[in-house]
Amino acid sequence: MGRFEDSRFEDSRFEDGGAASVVVLSPHLDDAVLGLWHVLAADREVTVATVFAGIPDPGFVTGLDRDHGAVESADWMRRRRTEDRAALALADLEPHHLDLLDIQYVLAGDPEQRALLDREPGRFLAVVRELVDPEARVAAVVEAVSALVRVHPRPCLVYAPLGVGGHPDHLAVAGAALRLAASGHRVRLWADSPYYLRHGLPGQLGGPPNPDADALLRQGIRAHAGHRLTPHLVRLDGAAADRKGEAIRRYRTEYPSLQDDYGPVPLPDLLAHEAWWQVEDTPAGAHAGAPPPVEQGQQSL
Repeated sequence: MGRFEDSRFEDSRFEDGGAASVVVLSPHLDDAVLGLWHVLAADREVTVATVFAGIPDPGFVTGLDRDHGAVESADWMRRRRTEDRAALALADLEPHHLDLLDIQYVLAGDPEQRALLDREPGRFLAVVRELVDPEARVAAVVEAVSALVRVHPRPCLVYAPLGVGGHPDHLAVAGAALRLAASGHRVRLWADSPYYLRHGLPGQLGGPPNPDADALLRQGIRAHAGHRLTPHLVRLDGAAADRKGEAIRRYRTEYPSLQDDYGPVPLPDLLAHEAWWQVEDTPAGAHAGAPPPVEQGQQSL
């Protein structure tokens, strides 16, 4: 299990360890920018694939999208894709938008489930665990991203979220990345931002003592207890942090909700910190397990 006691902050320069290609698997539109800017802004080619960027059927809006200002979820996702292109353009990158559906849209495909979640939004994760097979979800992600990694002649360096907060889409992408590791690719798992900052900067990442934040981070690490994870910490310099903040603000549909949930964005002292773990071993058959308990009400950003 990854520990931070013997870690140190690095500078914000990206080191690829000699990898021929770098692939970033972002669960949702904005996750990679929020948590992995030092990689996106590196002076090399990076492939950024948003896994759950599919556009749902027209004619409905989920409660979460409505709360963020949407009238129809399909139109909302088209807007979010456009914003993603604008944000990644600041790093001279073009996004790859895969067509798997965000878990909220999978559930919303059933009118009864959509009505239930509209009435009881706090049951979102409980309903997901009851109705969605996590193994099938991981397998779908593996199939969707395999084409991206197959085009490269040598094993890739693959980044995926750690799964802090227990969101099922984040855990599915982490599980898929670990399966790629078992097939020979190098994998790094990054701290899901802003989930891991819900209680402020964890003490393990150089902040003052913060038991709640540390407990949330450990929860994310425990989801991958079958793997040996080596932690690395990055602190962006002022210019890089400012550029990251500008990219975040380009997600205009989600930016107000980030401010509501986490305070004014950007928060330079928090968002300048990024953390990732090198997956050092790949036990046979190991993969992301069942989601750990999380705080109620956490949904996709």
